[in-house]
Amino acid sequence: MPAPQKNAQGHYDVLSFPPGTLHDPYDMVPFVMVAAHNMMIRGFNSMAYYAPRIKENEVPGFSRYCMAVLQTIHHHHKAEEELMFPFLESKIGEGSMGGNVDGHHEFLPDLEAFEKYCTSIHAGSVKFEAKVFLEKMDKFTPALIEHLTDEIPTLDAERLRTHITLDELASYEKRLQEMIMKETSLVYAFPQAIVNNDKISAAWFLPVPWIVIFALKWLVMPWYSHIWKYGASWDQTLKPEFSSLTTKPPSSKPQ
Repeated sequence: MPAPQKNAQGHYDVLSFPPGTLHDPYDMVPFVMVAAHNMMIRGFNSMAYYAPRIKENEVPGFSRYCMAVLQTIHHHHKAEEELMFPFLESKIGEGSMGGNVDGHHEFLPDLEAFEKYCTSIHAGSVKFEAKVFLEKMDKFTPALIEHLTDEIPTLDAERLRTHITLDELASYEKRLQEMIMKETSLVYAFPQAIVNNDKISAAWFLPVPWIVIFALKWLVMPWYSHIWKYGASWDQTLKPEFSSLTTKPPSSKPQ
């Protein structure tokens, strides 16, 4: 497929949801993946947008925001490689998710180099330069977004329906939820999800209890507003400069 291109706002477009309904557990598997990938795409778009616009005194907050976005990518891929893909291969067939794992390795070296760069900026050992920052981002972002796009068809709902029972799917999702809650940072990763989600297309998405979201929004995030102001949205409403980063929501009508 051709390399991802930027839209009229200068951003990489988010992904579209496949056909289906929010009431079908099998449809929800690719729906959740699209919503998670779109959150990441918004995160990288916002990093690229704000990089040439921040002032010197804003570098600590901005670099910490970038680290939170990158941390989310790592947690996501860890959950895929340690839980999701092995489960799906055990049901669909060995090697059926191999292409997805290989896709991670195509951009991982440049992604990890960029993460070290951001960590060094935050530590003060490297001076932030927008030009260098964007050049390093450009080394991996197109390949990453291409991978995020290619992964969705491998989670086709009809394919899952053929090989996995509802009980098996529910058991897997319970384990996934436990892994997310155990290993994901409440202070950084979850707030990053809130400021890069879009309630028009995925108000249902954030995979945490409402009380956690409430506590984060009103008790935790206000203390770190110098970090979260760089997200693409506020209270899951896209900022005007990121208005193109939405898509048609899945159907909420039962089939």
